[in-house]
Order: sequence, then C-alpha cells, then structure tokens
Amino acid sequence: HYGRGSKKMELRESWRSGPVDEGRVMGGENAQDSAAAVVGQAHDPTRPILCLDVRGDDVVTGSADHSLIVFDAVTGKRRRTLYSKTYGHTDWVTCCAYLPDGRIVSGGSDAAICVWDASAVRCMTLKDHRASVSRLQVDAASLVGLSSSYDCSLIVWDFQRCSQIHALSGHRKPVTTFSWHNSLVASGGRDGEIRCWDINTSSCVSKLTLHDGKQVLSMKLL
Repeated sequence: HYGRGSKKMELRESWRSGPVDEGRVMGGENAQDSAAAVVGQAHDPTRPILCLDVRGDDVVTGSADHSLIVFDAVTGKRRRTLYSKTYGHTDWVTCCAYLPDGRIVSGGSDAAICVWDASAVRCMTLKDHRASVSRLQVDAASLVGLSSSYDCSLIVWDFQRCSQIHALSGHRKPVTTFSWHNSLVASGGRDGEIRCWDINTSSCVSKLTLHDGKQVLSMKLL
C-alpha cells in the first residue's frame, strides 16, 4: 500500500509462496534440530496472523503465510496445519470459523472458501466469490454460513452440502463488514452504504448512507 509521501515498499519474495516445506527443512546434517524447530514453529513469524476462532480447547489461526494452524489452547501445542500443495489457500487467509460439527471454514484473498475436513488435511474449495473474502460467520446452531467479499457481494452458504444458497447483491463497492442475527443481516462497504437483508429471501429491505459516504469498516446489530 502507498500513503501520501511514502516510499515504495517491496514485498518479500517469501510472501508470494506458502509455508515452508517441512521435508526440505528437516534434511541435512542437523535433521533432528530442524525437525524440532518445525514442530515448535507456529506461523511464519515474518507474516501477520489475520484471523482466529475458538472451539473448546482448540484455537485455529489463519495467516498471511496462506496456512491455518490448529492449537491446543491449554498446552500451546500445535495439533495440525491446514495447508498442502494440493489443498488450501493460495493467498492470505483472511477469516476462519468452526462449524458446529468440528470442521473449519476459511476464506482468503484468493477468493476461495475452504471447508476443511474435521481430521484430515484436505478441503472442499468453493470459488463462488470473484475477489478477496473479507469476513465469514457461521450460525452456531446449524451448518449455514455467510461470507462477504471485495466482489461487492455476500453469499449465504449451506455447509452441509458445501454449496451456495443465494447471493446478496447490491453494494457498488467491496463489502468490508456485516452483522448477522436470525434472518436479518446488516452489511457495510466501501460505498458508504449500510444495507439490511432478509437472508431467507435474499432481498434488501432497507438502505442507508451514513458517515458522509465514507467506507464502513465495522458494525453490530443490537
């Protein structure tokens, strides 16, 4: 990003790739030391953690290193890493959430929604969004979820079938935030609009322009 009067900042080459390949790290003369380092390693320390969710003693975090890591909150030990050359995100992981059945859902800057297996390192990748996923929420009592995106839309998901129920379209610029309660969703975006939706019918029931048309970054239904 560039600000007024700022100098151009080059991205590290490592930011364009995924997590370090553990097989390569653990080779060589100091294989035992390298293996211990990998086991104790969390996310790439040069890249920020962008999201997290908690379920019981488990914590899942998503990072700009393209991976998610599940930790035991009591012991601090890593349970598993959700990333491989076959499955997972190809860009920053921007949001994540636990489903009631123990699976993990994540969204990323690659426009993908990944629905991860509860135990294995594999996922179903949903590509209905056309730009970076900005936010993700799952209903605690069902397998229904909602995501927002820089493609100016929100999508209501059936995570039982891993398919889209319907899209909520109307924002003219990226949707940056939303708040969801029962069948009512309020969304805000870079167009300065707040839209209220009935997710059962996908209809926009009201629209407001606040904050002098400046982008809406956060909101909460009370």
